[in-house]
Amino acid sequence: MKRSIITILAAAAVLAGCSKSKVDSATGTFMLKSLTANTELNDKNVSTKAMPSELADVNNFTITITSNLSGGNSQSYKYSDIADQAIELPQGSYSLKASSNDKATAAWDQPIFYGTKEFSIVAGAVTPIEVKCYLTNAVVSVKCSETFLTELSEYEIKVTGADGNFLTWDKTNISSDGYFTPSDLEVRIDGIRSLDNSQASL
Repeated sequence: MKRSIITILAAAAVLAGCSKSKVDSATGTFMLKSLTANTELNDKNVSTKAMPSELADVNNFTITITSNLSGGNSQSYKYSDIADQAIELPQGSYSLKASSNDKATAAWDQPIFYGTKEFSIVAGAVTPIEVKCYLTNAVVSVKCSETFLTELSEYEIKVTGADGNFLTWDKTNISSDGYFTPSDLEVRIDGIRSLDNSQASL
């Protein structure tokens, strides 16, 4: 009698194991319907040569999908390769990260965008996703007053980030926009006075 009970319990455990395996293997479909780069700037008074979103090609953004299960796997794609494409995934919860590929901490016309989205896959269902990415670095533009331009015949405006990387504006590129990792920025101005060609610095 004792042996029969043990046999029945073992069989029940096997059946339970099979049932769980079938649930875990169920799949649904993920579809990335749209990916956009947000164009809003915090300072509405800032005038830039081009809006950050105009400089970023979302088709080249990297899309990383990660399972939220402990030790879950990650899959990475180029957005243009999976836009509006059906991707089969096991049911469960996932995290999606979208990012532009530029990583320089100081660069001309190089906005860096990043966005995330949590979603769930349901067995037999299609899960459409829309993701919005936001600007993660700071835009720096330089405007010189008429007095500044009158008093200095030549000038260099050097902006340095906390990591030591810098960009320099002068007459040839004064309308360019610089992009920096958000941090305290140091500004140094050197020039030649129009009046007597003496050195000026700030």
